[in-house]
Amino acid sequence: DRRNQKVMAIGSGYLPLQLDNRWIYERFNSQLQRTEKVKIEIISTPIIKWKTYYTFNQLPFVPGLETKRNILIRYNRLDKRYVRLIRQDQVFEEVSLFPIGESDDATFDHSLDDQKLPVANRLSYLTCLNCENAGIELVFDNGLGIIEAGIFSNLGVDSYRLKSASING
Repeated sequence: DRRNQKVMAIGSGYLPLQLDNRWIYERFNSQLQRTEKVKIEIISTPIIKWKTYYTFNQLPFVPGLETKRNILIRYNRLDKRYVRLIRQDQVFEEVSLFPIGESDDATFDHSLDDQKLPVANRLSYLTCLNCENAGIELVFDNGLGIIEAGIFSNLGVDSYRLKSASING
C-alpha cells in the first residue's frame, strides 16, 4: 500500500532536462479573473565546473523564483534531487530546487485521484503544509514534468495547467 509510504526523493524523469524542451501553461488568476499563456522552455545547456546545467527561461510557480529569469538547473543523481546554481558573493553554489523537510515546511507526496488513491508515476510537491489558505502544490508527471501548479494565498489562487509540451529525448 503506497498511501502510507513517504516520498523521500524524486526521479530524474519528473522534470525532463533536454535542450529545447517546452511547456505551455494556461495561467488563471482568481483575484484578477484573468487567463494568460505562459511558456517555459530550456534555452541553453552551459557546462560549469564540469557539470551540465539546463537554463530555464522562467519557473514562475517555483517558490522563490517567481520573477527570476535564466535559471540554471541540473539533476543530482547522488542526492536524487533537482538543484539550481546560485551565485553568492562571487561563489557559485548549488541549492535544492524543491527543498523538503520540516525546516522548509515542504514535502513530496503521491498525487491522489478523486477516490484518494495514488496515481501511478505522479508526485506532488507541497509547501506550507499546516497553513490555512496558503502554500503551493506542484503536480509532476513522470516523463512530462510539471502538469499543474496551484499557488494559494488569502488573495486567491494562481493556477497553472499544462496545455501542451514538447519533450525531446
